[in-house]
Order: sequence, then structure tokens, then C-alpha cells
Amino acid sequence: MEFDADRFVNDIRKLMLHLIRNEKSSSMEDLSDLYTYVGFLEHLTGSEIDVNRLFLNNKKLDEWLAKYYYADANRNINFVNTNFSDLLTLAKSFSPLIDPETPIHVSNGKYSILDRSKCFNEKEYKEILYSFFALYGDNIFKIVKKMFDEKRIVLFGTINKDSDAYTVFSDYTKGAYINCKLGFDADGLSIMAHELGHVIHFYTSGINNSDKKAYTSILGEAISCSFEIAFMDYLMKNHIESDSALLLLNNKLSSDANSYRKYIGVSPDEELVLNIDGEITASPNHPRLIGKPMMADLKYTLGYNIALNMLLTCGDNKKEYVSRLRDFMYLMSKQGLKENIETLGLNYDDFLSCGTIGPYVKEKNQALIRKVSK
Repeated sequence: MEFDADRFVNDIRKLMLHLIRNEKSSSMEDLSDLYTYVGFLEHLTGSEIDVNRLFLNNKKLDEWLAKYYYADANRNINFVNTNFSDLLTLAKSFSPLIDPETPIHVSNGKYSILDRSKCFNEKEYKEILYSFFALYGDNIFKIVKKMFDEKRIVLFGTINKDSDAYTVFSDYTKGAYINCKLGFDADGLSIMAHELGHVIHFYTSGINNSDKKAYTSILGEAISCSFEIAFMDYLMKNHIESDSALLLLNNKLSSDANSYRKYIGVSPDEELVLNIDGEITASPNHPRLIGKPMMADLKYTLGYNIALNMLLTCGDNKKEYVSRLRDFMYLMSKQGLKENIETLGLNYDDFLSCGTIGPYVKEKNQALIRKVSK
């Protein structure tokens, strides 16, 4: 799949010139966008780029960015501390739904779902994604098609070992790009549905850089997770590599359950704090809560829990699905988990108890176990 490198480099140039010419008035968010764009370029070229050198060794850039990321981390810490008791309730409700021995990585030579997964050609790959996103209306479909038509996607890209794909976007250039190291199989399709969810979020949320100062990024995976989970369900219902989709879904569910199991039994009285170096810490009695991994866990566990509730609550009413997600996008700056969940039209007590999603999660988990045990 061809990538328009000229367009991408031109966007970096625009953003750099904007920052250089408007050093005093440009936002920290614009500078953060530049750093993510340069990181994308580093993966494309395999070369390390020092952004400070691009600005004539202005070492203040590092100091400014540190303050920006500190503020973001602090918002997330406040969100967790404010909602900690409810998050533990959710953890205790969700983790028993998944068998701890679920075979999410099936590759024993005898029966390997992903090894048998079909590799689609480029035309088929696009058609599957187009057919799925078209269900959500013309506006959503046009955003997805634009990404392919304007050659803004890198497949089989070079990325660090901890990530399968990521998306960068800039409020100033109004552009988004996706780098994905996977290809044309069910796994690659599902990851692409997730990343395209980020793009849809960017183009439809109405959130600009001035709004991001109050944005709670711990909820930032909810939109992309919602499209990813809905896409896996779409594959299963339409018998498109349904075995692979079942395995991939269970991979996400098992990862969620394992993340929640880390925090069960932790006292809700323990507050996370952010020290002057930007490191997240907690009481020495609870080392499992220390550091960035907890925040990464919560971003995805919350995202997939919201996604499952949306899938099962809205069903085939895609117009309602999109409407609720759009309302949710505007509210992410609020601290209360309850307020965010209720904006999605979900019952908060049911969300915490996994009442709606419990039977679905158990059924899909047992379906995989039966299939593998044959």
C-alpha cells in the first residue's frame, strides 16, 4: 500500500514553521504534535532525529514538554483518585468473567487459529473495512476512505516492539497518519479498525488544542476500542475469519481481566501522586500501583469495557451508536467516571457490575475454550 511521504514531510514543515514563527503564541499541544510527527518520521527512516536541533538547540523545548506531559499525567492521576473505589468495583466484577487459563495465544502446531487466518489482498482488505465503517453513516465512511485515498497509512511499518500500530494527528495541519506493522489478516484488520477509530475521534470530536488543556486522556482509548470491538463482532456475525476474530476478542478480554486482577485487593484509600520528576508513585505497600503501566492498563480496560457496553446496548442502531460516542467525546474533560458513562446512555451501576456485558463475555470466552479443546 502506497504512502504519500511528500504530504507527510510537508505537514511536518508546516508545523515547524508555524512554531518557529509564532514561538510565543503557539500552544504546547502544537509542540507535542510535532514531537509525535517526528517520532513517526524516525520510524519511517530508521534515523533518530533531535527536535531540539531543529530549533537551533533551544533546550527550553524539553522543559516545556515536560510541563505539558506532567499536566496530562496529573489530570489522569486526579481521575483515578477521584474514581478509585468505583474502578475497584469494576475490576472485581469483570475479572471473574474470564477463565484465567484462556488459551489466547494458540500456536501449538496442532491447532493454531491465527496461523490458519486468511491473508486478504489489498482490495479485499479495504472492502472489508469500508463495508464495516459504512454502517455508521456517510460522514464516518468518508473519513475512513479519505485516509486510504490520500495515502495516509503505512502498513508493515517499523514500530517499537511494544506497539502494533499508532496514529498521529495535528490540530494545526488538520492531518492524521497511521503507522501499522501488521498486514492484511484478521489481526491487522482489527488493529486498523482501532486506529481508524482514533482518526474518527480526531475529525469528529470538535476538540481542538485549547480544549486539550482539560482533556482526560485516560479515556482517550474508548472511541477507538469501541470501533475495534464492534469490528470483531462484525467479523464473527458475517463469518469473515470468525475463528480469528473470536481469538482476538478473547485476547482483549483476557488482557482486561489480567489488568484488573492486579488491582483487586488494593485499598481505595491509597492515593496516587505525581512527583516533581513526573513519575507516578503510590504507597510502598502497594507497589503494583506504581508507575505508568497502571495508566496504560486503565486506558485500555476502561476503553474495552465501554466498547462492550456500547456494542450490546446499541445493537444494530448505528446512528444511535455514533450519536452517543460523539456526546462522550465532548465530555472527556470531566473528572467523574459516572458522568462520562451516563453520557453514553449507560446505567452506571450496571456498568460497574458488568450486568449487560457479563453473559456476552462469558459466552465468547467459553466458545473459544470449546473450540480449542476439540
